[in-house]
Amino acid sequence: MMIFIVTLVFLYFVIPDIISMFKEKDYGVIVLYLSIIAITYTLSILIAIDVKIPSPQPIIKNVITMVIGESTTE
Repeated sequence: MMIFIVTLVFLYFVIPDIISMFKEKDYGVIVLYLSIIAITYTLSILIAIDVKIPSPQPIIKNVITMVIGESTTE
């Protein structure tokens, strides 16, 4: 039931946006928009069926540490 609700909400917001983008013939934006929507829809469905999604926080912390170095503020 939750998957059905998530799908309806996505369709409610996506269809009007896609229609207006096709009318403007802005195909680069359409590809970007649909790519982001596909990722968020997939994550929403995984969350709806109780799949544990790992946090990206450790990876982001490691990248920031590599870029700016170790913080020594205390």
